[in-house]
Amino acid sequence: MVPTTFLYNVGPIESLDSKYWNRRQFYSVTRVSRHGRSQTLASNLPCPPCNIGPLSTPDYPSLASAAVHPIGGGRTVFAGQRAEAFFVDLGAIFDLGDLRPFQHLHLIPTPDGTGVDNTKAVNIHSIVIQIPIKSLTTDGTKPTDVMSAKSVLGIWSSSSRRKMKMIDAANDSKSESGPWTQVSRLGNPLFNEVIVPLGKKDVWNGQQPSGDAAYLSNVEHPELSGLLPVL
Repeated sequence: MVPTTFLYNVGPIESLDSKYWNRRQFYSVTRVSRHGRSQTLASNLPCPPCNIGPLSTPDYPSLASAAVHPIGGGRTVFAGQRAEAFFVDLGAIFDLGDLRPFQHLHLIPTPDGTGVDNTKAVNIHSIVIQIPIKSLTTDGTKPTDVMSAKSVLGIWSSSSRRKMKMIDAANDSKSESGPWTQVSRLGNPLFNEVIVPLGKKDVWNGQQPSGDAAYLSNVEHPELSGLLPVL
């Protein structure tokens, strides 16, 4: 790393161990069973660089491919930039529910339009894991009946941080301590953004899905569906 420059890199990044790359990132993969047992499957895995441009990352696809890591047991992982694939018209939803195909029916009518993919061509930092199905089912088999309860998988992710963070302004060193605290989680798209009320978002973000029954009424009667006839 060259600490005297503001640049992410000081030359073309042509490999994951490029000497010109100032901000390399690494991660580990740990499997935690439902019984609480943990197993580190891989560590010190390099991420690809951000896709900066033709001078800095002249062959980004090869860098991204090199950052796809098989870690045994039929598992493959990747952590880095990918194109956002979820179509969502956030602007219309949060503009007082002004859904574009029905704008003429709004309390404040405007000409109808078509849905806008607000995240089109946007890069997001993704954690991608490919896992054999039998590693996720309760009995370790691959179901063949789509109507079986074994064919239903509940997938969710969470982010946590340490309770204490200390910064030494003299040399910009940082240290963290204390237990890990869950501060965010995701599962069903837009659940937290649209379904959960403002006053409960922090609580929802800190909980595990086992507590989601408390939001059943919000799912059965979403606020947005109630606002549409009024607006």
